[in-house]
Amino acid sequence: MLMTLTGGSGAGKTTLAHALAAGAPVTPVRVLHGDDYYFRTQEHGVWVPDESGTPRLDVGDPWSVDLARLGRDAEEALAGSAVVVVEGLFARRVGVRSSYPRFDVFVELGGVFGRDQ
Repeated sequence: MLMTLTGGSGAGKTTLAHALAAGAPVTPVRVLHGDDYYFRTQEHGVWVPDESGTPRLDVGDPWSVDLARLGRDAEEALAGSAVVVVEGLFARRVGVRSSYPRFDVFVELGGVFGRDQ
């Protein structure tokens, strides 16, 4: 099964991913972190100059994530794991070629659908 956890910065995606992996009724569970898939060189991704003119990767732009590599890693992980959890700002965009059950979750800190309970 492929589970994606998408949401804003600080929403709790990583914490939830680790909690799900630790409490999963089936094993093995593999967690892939979207932050590990940002491009690192200016040949790829969206780079914008900061106040001093230094190029910085725009981590809020999906073109700054190596989604092809993330998809390959997810596919490989699914071949050997009962559950693969992909967490990150753009986790929902991960694509896999094979047919696996998929569950996409939007994580938001502070309540269901952004409302305080």
